[in-house]
Amino acid sequence: MASSKKKTAQPEGEAKRTRFQKFDAQDIARSQIKNATYNPRTITDRARKLLRDNMKANGLLGSIIWNKRTGNILGGHQRLAALDALEGNQTYTLTVDVVDLDDKTEKEQNIFLNNPTAQGDWDLKALEKMLAEDVNLENAGFSQSEIFQLFGDGALKGGTELTAELAEQVRLTQERFKKIRDSKGKNLDSPHFYSLLIFRNDAEREAFCKAIGVEDNRYLNGTEILEKLKAANVTA
Repeated sequence: MASSKKKTAQPEGEAKRTRFQKFDAQDIARSQIKNATYNPRTITDRARKLLRDNMKANGLLGSIIWNKRTGNILGGHQRLAALDALEGNQTYTLTVDVVDLDDKTEKEQNIFLNNPTAQGDWDLKALEKMLAEDVNLENAGFSQSEIFQLFGDGALKGGTELTAELAEQVRLTQERFKKIRDSKGKNLDSPHFYSLLIFRNDAEREAFCKAIGVEDNRYLNGTEILEKLKAANVTA
């Protein structure tokens, strides 16, 4: 199916479009879009359901990025899969952001667009303020256990049901670590090993970060944490 390029007339006297925009919005057939076979991102069943439910309730709120040179998705694999599931077929059309990149650049940008380290961190005070307002945690993509990890038990409201959910998360985590510990030949340098530091309030967290010389609200690897603690004369 032929594609139709969307053009917007430039109103007289208005500023020109930035020269840094390297995409054009275009309507194409779903059949023209291919999943990048190398795409390294995965998604859990829970996250997939959250995405599908959110799109069902609110629609597709951002364009898929599509490389016309290869036909591959550059960004939006999971959203497109959710859209397929909601449509029940792949015979529809949609508006995509079209780019024209060589293979190397396409792969680099696929990683960049999905790389958490390039997406910044939460401002915890601002996030907590928003969640304290009329914001549904599930609709925002959070579970109660994830809110606990970010803010501690002071953020949990509602009693036994939430406590039970958190306890179940702890139990499952313990089981996973037991399996890893008992298995032979397991790579103990896996990035899936992590520690969670929980502070009683914002002041304690900010004081800790300041004491060891790290930016507040950052994810750090264990080696870096130890180095910072040693430099601050804290015995690990």
